[in-house]
Amino acid sequence: MTRPVDQVASFFTEPDDGKILECLRHVGLGYLTIGRSTSILSGGGGERQRVKLASLLDEDVDILNFGEPTTGLHGMDVTRLLTVITDL
Repeated sequence: MTRPVDQVASFFTEPDDGKILECLRHVGLGYLTIGRSTSILSGGGGERQRVKLASLLDEDVDILNFGEPTTGLHGMDVTRLLTVITDL
């Protein structure tokens, strides 16, 4: 499947079925295509960090420890990440 997360998320009718996709959208990764290899994600652009954050949001954890979460990120990605963290 080569559709973006934003398109695929609308296919699910049960809330739990599409939860990880909603988490990906919440962290600003709705543009990623399903089945995309994680090896081509931008580490410096924060995509890998946001995928990790989305997976944690899917687990409903109570505590998140961010050790220098913005190191190496572009200014726009810092803003996006801080917005997601603030929304938690």
